[in-house]
Amino acid sequence: MDIISSAFHFAVYQPLATTLLFLYNATPLHDYGVAVILLTLLTRLLLYPLNTQSIKAQQKLSQLQPKLKELQKTISDKTEQARATLELYKKEGVNPLSSLLPILIQLPLLIGLWQLFTAPPPDSISPMFLGIVNLQAPHFVLAFGAGVAQFFQAKYSTPSKGGSQTMPAPLLFFFPVFTFLILSSLPSALGLYWFSSSVFGILQQWIVTKKLQ
Repeated sequence: MDIISSAFHFAVYQPLATTLLFLYNATPLHDYGVAVILLTLLTRLLLYPLNTQSIKAQQKLSQLQPKLKELQKTISDKTEQARATLELYKKEGVNPLSSLLPILIQLPLLIGLWQLFTAPPPDSISPMFLGIVNLQAPHFVLAFGAGVAQFFQAKYSTPSKGGSQTMPAPLLFFFPVFTFLILSSLPSALGLYWFSSSVFGILQQWIVTKKLQ
């Protein structure tokens, strides 16, 4: 475990911490919040190809929903349903797991960001954002904003079909509320990161969707 922990610290955490310190010193006002936003933007740009792949996979799966529902209506046997579903995926060139692969690849980076923003910043960094918000302390507004941004990102990434949302309504509301509850007790740097990442995610979703139309 020590070897894995050391490798993770060297390959993931330390580069993130070094980049955050560089961005903090590079900004004219030496603002910790601005550095967090810029680091979030850099990570989103780094993961742009993977997230684009995930968005395209979700769009294809969404387009297949009517055909999948038709299979469920016409085939009652569960085994036959599963076989017909796999054949449909193969025919349409859709891999239902392709949208999950980018998430798995991103996990080490997300864990590193979580550790970075929940740890105290170096003594050379002031944890203030715009001279108002202490990003080392919990902040209700940033936590709430992160939850709202995640709600709209989830809603926008699951287009409705026939007037009904493809993501179940309970899940659509559960994850933003859960995010708010968790972030409201953690350093608000994490809430600012979550909010910024969701906003950038919505923008990427819009760009990719426009290109697919």
